[in-house]
Amino acid sequence: MYGTTENKSAPLLGEHAIFRTHWHHNRKFRIGACLFSGLVVVLIIIALSVGLSRHPKDTIIEPIQQTLESRMSTENMLFHLNNLENIAMQNSGSRTALTGYNASVDYVVQTLRDRTNLNVTVQPFSFPYFTELYSPTLQLVAPLSLNFAFTRDFRNLRFGGSGIAQGNLIPVNGGCQETDFAQFSNGSIALISRGYLQDCLMPVKVMNSFNHGASGVIVYYDPGTTGLFSGGLSGMAPLPCFSTTNFFGNFFLELIARGQTLQVFMNASNTAMSVGTFNVIADTPNGNQSNTIVIGSHLDSVPAGPGINDNGSGSSVNLELAIQLSSLHLELKNRVRFCWWAAEEFGLIGSTYYVNSLSQQEKSKIVLNLNFDMLGSPNFYRAIYNGTQAAPVINAASSKIQLIFETYFDLQNIPHQTTSFDGRSDYGPFLAANISAGGLFTGAEVIKSEAQRIQYGGVANAPFDPCYHLSCDTVDNINQEVLLDNAKVAGYAVELLAMQENLREYLNNSTVV
Repeated sequence: MYGTTENKSAPLLGEHAIFRTHWHHNRKFRIGACLFSGLVVVLIIIALSVGLSRHPKDTIIEPIQQTLESRMSTENMLFHLNNLENIAMQNSGSRTALTGYNASVDYVVQTLRDRTNLNVTVQPFSFPYFTELYSPTLQLVAPLSLNFAFTRDFRNLRFGGSGIAQGNLIPVNGGCQETDFAQFSNGSIALISRGYLQDCLMPVKVMNSFNHGASGVIVYYDPGTTGLFSGGLSGMAPLPCFSTTNFFGNFFLELIARGQTLQVFMNASNTAMSVGTFNVIADTPNGNQSNTIVIGSHLDSVPAGPGINDNGSGSSVNLELAIQLSSLHLELKNRVRFCWWAAEEFGLIGSTYYVNSLSQQEKSKIVLNLNFDMLGSPNFYRAIYNGTQAAPVINAASSKIQLIFETYFDLQNIPHQTTSFDGRSDYGPFLAANISAGGLFTGAEVIKSEAQRIQYGGVANAPFDPCYHLSCDTVDNINQEVLLDNAKVAGYAVELLAMQENLREYLNNSTVV
C-alpha cells in the first residue's frame, strides 16, 4: 500500500553514520640520500607504508556504542525536512489529509522499513473534515457599526455550527462552571477567553454556552498572542462559533466595562465530510512491553502551508531518533513506541483516536508520552513543558520528565524555560487518560519579550514563528541551531528512559536524574 517517496537529486545524508572508516598510518619513514662524485643525487626510501583501504562492503562491522544524543545530526534532519517540503510542493503546497499527508506517511513508513528494525504498522481511521461553504460574517451592530474581516480579524472555530445569530455580547468568565453563566441571558452571544486545559476544554465551554441559551460564541485569544486560531471542537457545534484576536477581545471588554451594550451579528455555513487517514506506529523489537514509552509528533500541516516547522521539525527529530536508536542495537529495558499522528491541526484527532482506541489494560502499559511539536522556530525560545502543572496522579512523573530535559540543558549551559502544560498539542489526550507526559517547544504565534530576546537572541515584540500556519513555513523557516539542541536533548531523554531498569520507580523519584 505504501510506496517510496524519493528525492533523487539529493543523497541520503548520514546513511553510514554507524560505521567508522579506519585509516592506518602506522609507520614513520626515513629518507636516505647519498651523493656520488657530486654528479648524482640518489634518494633512497628506507620505509614507507600507508594503509588507505576501507572495510569491504560485505564485512560485518559491530556498531560503535555511542549515545543516541551524539548521533543526532542537523544534516540528517534537514534531509527529512527537504523531503517533506518536496511532498508539500507536489500536493498543492500542504500536507493535510486531503493533500500531501498520505505521501508524508509513505515517506515515514518506507524510511522506517528500509533503515530500522522496528515493527512498523499504520492505524487507519476516519474523521470529519471541516469545510466552510461560504465565508462567515461578523459585525458589531450597536452602539456603532463595524465589519470584521474574515481570516484577519476573526475565523470559524473548526467544527463551529451553521446559522445566523444576533444578540447582546455577554462576557463569560471561564465558561466551565454553572456559576460562570449567572448573568447570562437567553439568546445572547457568549464572549469567552480561550483559556487552558487547567480550566476546561473548548468543546465544554461551547456546549455550556449553548446549554445556557447562547445563540453564538466568540472566543478571544489569550494575552501575549497575535493572530487567530481555529480551535478544535470535537464535532459540529449546534451554534456559530468564531475566534477573534486578543486585541478585539479586549476591545469588546473595554466597551462593555464602560457601560456600553454591544450587539453582534454572526452568520456561518459550515459542513464536514468523512476523510480516511492514518497514524504511523513503530515499536522497538525489545524492551519491556509493560513499560512502554510513546514518542509522538504530528505529521500533518495546515491547509495554508507545508508545515515544515509545524510540525516537520518534530516529525524529523522523531524519525531520526527511531533510525539512530535502531542502529545502536541496544538491549532496551523498556519498549519505545514511535508515533506520527494524523490530523493534529484539526483538533488532536489522531492522538485522541489512538488513546481512545486502547483498552484499559493497554493504557496501563504506557508509562509516559514525550511530545515533539515545533522544535525549530526561527525566533525561538527554548521551552520545556511544565510537568508541575499535571494532575496529581501523574504530577511526580511529569515533573521528573521536565527535570530530565532541564538537567541536560543545564549541563550544556543552554538557556531554557518552562511553558504551560495546556493540552494544546498531542500530549493532551495522554494527560486526559492520566498518562504522564512531557516534551519540548520553541514557540508559535506568541510574541517574544525583551527579556527572552536577551536570553535567546532574535527579535523582541515579534512572534516566535512569523510563518506559523502560513505558506512560508518551509525549510528556510527552520532555525538549525535550536533544532539540533532539541534533537540532542530528545536523544538524551529517550535513551535514559529506555534503559531504566525500574522506570516507574525512577519517574517517581524526584532526587535522581
